[in-house]
Amino acid sequence: MFGASVLTGDAELRNAANLVLYDEATGSYWSQLLVAGICGPQSGERLAILPSSVTT
Repeated sequence: MFGASVLTGDAELRNAANLVLYDEATGSYWSQLLVAGICGPQSGERLAILPSSVTT
């Protein structure tokens, strides 16, 4: 992470109905619910929360 772009994809897994993403660069899995790595080399690392808005 640390300022680098990360290519992620849907790991086709769900945890409590939340998305689990896969980081191809590190082989880590990331929890949408926990906003953190849950498996792999990045396990326990937290993602920075960036402000965003949804409009129609």
